[in-house]
Amino acid sequence: MDSKAEEINESDGERSYWWCLLMGDLYYVLEDDDKNNFLDIMNNLSYKPEVFPFTVISGIIIACAHNITTAVLNGETGQKVDVKAVCPRTGESLLHQAAFSSDLSTVDTLLRLRARTDVRCNKGKLPLNEVLRRFMCRTGIEIVTLLFWNTDETEFEVFERVGDKIMAYYIHHSADDVCADMKGIKVTTDLAWLIQEAGFIIDYADLHIKDRLHSKWEKVWQSLRDQVNSEIEQEKSLYLRFPNSMDSIDLQLCGKKEKGKKKLWNVTVKHDGKMLKAKVLS
Repeated sequence: MDSKAEEINESDGERSYWWCLLMGDLYYVLEDDDKNNFLDIMNNLSYKPEVFPFTVISGIIIACAHNITTAVLNGETGQKVDVKAVCPRTGESLLHQAAFSSDLSTVDTLLRLRARTDVRCNKGKLPLNEVLRRFMCRTGIEIVTLLFWNTDETEFEVFERVGDKIMAYYIHHSADDVCADMKGIKVTTDLAWLIQEAGFIIDYADLHIKDRLHSKWEKVWQSLRDQVNSEIEQEKSLYLRFPNSMDSIDLQLCGKKEKGKKKLWNVTVKHDGKMLKAKVLS
């Protein structure tokens, strides 16, 4: 899909047309979540674009008409749905609309369709902490958790599926204290406390978790090297915890050696019976 997919190609007249439709024939259909009646109306429209109008599906999601939303996302209207599209005014995607409407089922469906998770606007990408603030201010903890964490999947599967940015985020803590900007990991909190209490923030683009976890840990540790203190040095193993998961990653630090002013760490990561190793300077 080309870059233009991020923008809405509907003209002002088309948007007005669709909003009139939403406020007219479709209003009571959406209120009743009447899937069959909805499909009849959409199939009988004289103007039927190839891609399902963002304006309409956004209105459907806001109305919490889940049966109708599912039908649209499954292509039952005979039209494609651009799950990468965003609103040109707010930069928010269908996924954000579902989150703000507290529609857990639609959020989950859109995640599985690889819907956009970030926010786009005329000024470019919004920082991840700003995205988090929007979620935390306008919706519930369960939605925020589900947006970045599907409890039916392993950590690796979630990282692989969602793509843009994934957060293993201990949800009760503030976004300011444990948050990364869109360029990568940036943490000002003590590393020991971060691992033990707040979870961990991971930049998918840097880590490529599924295939190359063992070769990518160095970037994580380099970004946090100033936070490695005596409390960490005394530990033989640390647990990297993820919210809503019974699993943990056993992160072992051992075999430290002086090398100039830096220390060489032998890092062993154990997960699901697999052992991955890396040497890290910090």
